[in-house]
Amino acid sequence: MSASFLNGLNLTSILPPNSQWIAPWVTQVLQSVEGELALGHSPYPAFEQTVLRIFYPSVAPGFRPMLWFLAGLFSLSIIIVLASLVLRLQQGRFWLFHRVDKTIAIPNISTIYGMCALAYASLAILSIVTAVGISKGESFPRYYLGLQAGWIAPLWVGFFCEAWATISAYIRKKGAFYRESRWKTLVALTLPFLLPVCAFFPVVIVMYIAAHSFNEGYRDTMSILAQLRVFDQSWTPAKGLDIGNLLTFFTLGEKFGAEMRDYSKYVRIGYLYIALTLLVTFAVYTTGASVEIRHLSATIKELRAQSKTPRLRPRSPLTFSRGTSSKSVQLPEAKTDRPPIDPLDNEFFAGVKRLWALLAWARNNRFYSACAIGLMLLVNAGIAFWLGVSPLSLMTNSAQLLVACWLNGILSTVVALLILFRSLDGSSPIVQRLRCYLPFLPFPPAISITDPSRAQLP
Repeated sequence: MSASFLNGLNLTSILPPNSQWIAPWVTQVLQSVEGELALGHSPYPAFEQTVLRIFYPSVAPGFRPMLWFLAGLFSLSIIIVLASLVLRLQQGRFWLFHRVDKTIAIPNISTIYGMCALAYASLAILSIVTAVGISKGESFPRYYLGLQAGWIAPLWVGFFCEAWATISAYIRKKGAFYRESRWKTLVALTLPFLLPVCAFFPVVIVMYIAAHSFNEGYRDTMSILAQLRVFDQSWTPAKGLDIGNLLTFFTLGEKFGAEMRDYSKYVRIGYLYIALTLLVTFAVYTTGASVEIRHLSATIKELRAQSKTPRLRPRSPLTFSRGTSSKSVQLPEAKTDRPPIDPLDNEFFAGVKRLWALLAWARNNRFYSACAIGLMLLVNAGIAFWLGVSPLSLMTNSAQLLVACWLNGILSTVVALLILFRSLDGSSPIVQRLRCYLPFLPFPPAISITDPSRAQLP
C-alpha cells in the first residue's frame, strides 16, 4: 500500500457513524502495517497485535516482579493481622456486636477491623494474580471489573464500623439510651444498615452494567481476532491489503465501539460515585477520630492533674468538750507545714499514672491509625477520581494499578502493625525485649490488663 493510497483513504466515509471516534487509531494502525506490506509480509498479524493490545497492553519488564513483591507485602499484612486476631482472642471471647439496649449496639472495632483488613489484603492479592495473568495473555475473568471496583469495600466497612462505635459511645455518654422510644429503636436498627446500602447499591448497579458492556466488548474482540486469523491464512502478497476485508473488520468493530462507549460512560459514573463516597467517609471519619482523640487528651490531662494532687488523710472523729453542745464543736488544729498523706496515696498515684500512661499510648495509637486510614481514604478517592475523569482509551493504563497497589500496600501494612500493637501485652517479656531493641516502635506500656473490655480500646 503506497503512501498516496493511505493519504487518499477517506476513513470518515468507510467507518460507521458510531465508530468515527476510532478514526485516529485506525490511521495509526494503517501506518504500522504499511511497512509490513512493503516487506511483502501479511498485514493481519500487525492488526492482530494492535487489537490484542486493547485488552492486553505491553508492560515494562519489571511490571510482574513488582506486582509479585506487592503481593508479598499484602501477604505480610495478612500474617500480621492474623497474629493480632489470635492475640485478641486469647484475651477474651470472640464477639462482633454488643447490644447495650434497644438504641445502642457497639461493634468490636478491633476484631471487625482485623477481619476487614484480611478481606482487603486477600482481594488485593487476587487482583494482583489476575493482573499478572492478564499481562501474560490469559483470558479476562468475568469478575475482573467488579474486583477492581470492589477492592476498597472491606476497608470501607471497617471505617464505617469505627465511626459507628464512636457515634454510639457519644450517644451513650449523652444519656440518650435512658429515654428509649420506638422511634429511636427504629432509627437505631435501620440506620447502620441503610448507609452501607446507599454506599454500595448504586455502585453495584452501575458497575454491573459497565461490566456487562466490557465482557461483551471482550467477546467481540475475540471474534475480531478470529476473523483476522482467517484473513491471514488466505493472504498472498498479490492481494496486499484487501479493502473488502478491511470493511468487514470495521463492521465487526462497530458493535465493539458502541460497547466500549457504554462501558466508558458507566464505569466513569461508578468511579466518580466511589470517589464521592470515599470523600464523605473521610470527612465523617476524621471528624469522629478528632472527637475521640480530643476526649482521650482531656481524660489524660485530668488524670495527670489527679496524680500530682495528694489526697488529705481523713481527720479523726470530731471531739466534743465536756459541757458543750453539738453546735460548739472544737475542731482539731491542723498543721499547715505539711499535710498528712494517706498510706494508700502511693498506690493510688501509681494506679492513676498507669492509667494515663495507657490512655496516652492508646491516644497515640489512635492518632497514627487515623492518619494512615485517612491517607488510605484520600488515596483511593484520588485513584477513583482519576479513573472517573480519564477519557476512553484503547490502551489499558497499567500505571493506575501500580499506584493503587503501592500506596495501599504500604498503608495497609502500617495499619496492620498498629492493629497488632493494640493486641500486645506490654508486660510480656517478649514485648519488653522488643522494646529494648526497637524503641522507636509504639509498643504498649508495661501494664497488665486482663479485662476483656480491652478489645474496645482505640
